[in-house]
Amino acid sequence: MENRREQEQENEMTDQQLDKVVATLLAIEEMDDRPLYFKIRRTIAARHAARRKKRILVGSCAAFTTLALITTVSHLSGPEEGSVSGEQEPGVRLIVSDGRNYNLTGSEPPAELFSDGYAVMKAQENTLFVESAVPEAVEDEPTYNTLEVPRGMQYDLVLSDGTKVWLNSDTRLRFPTTFPKTERRVYIEGEAYFEVARNDGKPFVVDIGSQSVTVLGTALNVNAYEHNPSILTTLFSGSVKVNGGAVEQLLRPGQQAALDKTTGEIQVREVDLSDAIAWRVNIIHLEKRTLGEIISYMSKIYNVEFRFVDESARNIRFRGNVTRSEDVFSVLDRIGEVGNVRFDYNGNEIEVYMK
Repeated sequence: MENRREQEQENEMTDQQLDKVVATLLAIEEMDDRPLYFKIRRTIAARHAARRKKRILVGSCAAFTTLALITTVSHLSGPEEGSVSGEQEPGVRLIVSDGRNYNLTGSEPPAELFSDGYAVMKAQENTLFVESAVPEAVEDEPTYNTLEVPRGMQYDLVLSDGTKVWLNSDTRLRFPTTFPKTERRVYIEGEAYFEVARNDGKPFVVDIGSQSVTVLGTALNVNAYEHNPSILTTLFSGSVKVNGGAVEQLLRPGQQAALDKTTGEIQVREVDLSDAIAWRVNIIHLEKRTLGEIISYMSKIYNVEFRFVDESARNIRFRGNVTRSEDVFSVLDRIGEVGNVRFDYNGNEIEVYMK
């Protein structure tokens, strides 16, 4: 009993400690005009990470390292600041054509978001539904909406024509409420998997800026993250035409087109489809990938920054898969059981060293 009372006293916050907390929160509140709740959460997360500062081992020098781990999407803090949606409550955001901005994953997401007489947009269970009220739009120049998925999250979309889209972390998709008569065109930055509703008279076009993909009805994955040297289009079923400007390529199921952003050249290769679709089934695919490639991807899905102190660690290669059922600390801890690279935690940044 005595030990228990002593423990309770140790856990109680003294008046002096409380004064320090209050002073800290007031100082944080003066920094900017974001809701205080989110400032507190970020501060606590950073201090917790610093407090648990520990070293974790990972990797393998020469040979591939085989892994069989179990891991889910979680993140250390909210999404990146400074996105189109501004500094608001973290979450997936919909910016409709008239400028209205909705948080689809906030504490109280709106059920019905938008109606313009042609279609209604509704958000239900991590999916945005665009329900058409007319056979097709009258205007030739449709107005576009933007769906933004931040780092650390995923979201789904069903377009007015019935096309289904799965959006990966750190992805933006521009789409019209309804499509015009000639084509169905969307614009993407990031990564998404499409199951396109077939319409032979109205092709579906995925526009990535320097490349466009034209389909009639098919399933494909498009990886167009800004930092990647190539835009990857992987075909699962049907047929698509990849247009890189001066070059066009037709793809068959099981093929992937890699458009080099610098040269504009397109290379077509046979690929393991499970690799391209891994993110959709919550798997981090490590097979024959370098630590640099793996870290770049983990940075998006866990919303945490990595910094290579020892650049040579980037070239370590791995084999195996990781499912996203644990936080980033647990994942790196498990990976570290096999190797000779260490991670040091410093707030919301993880430093990578050779052991």
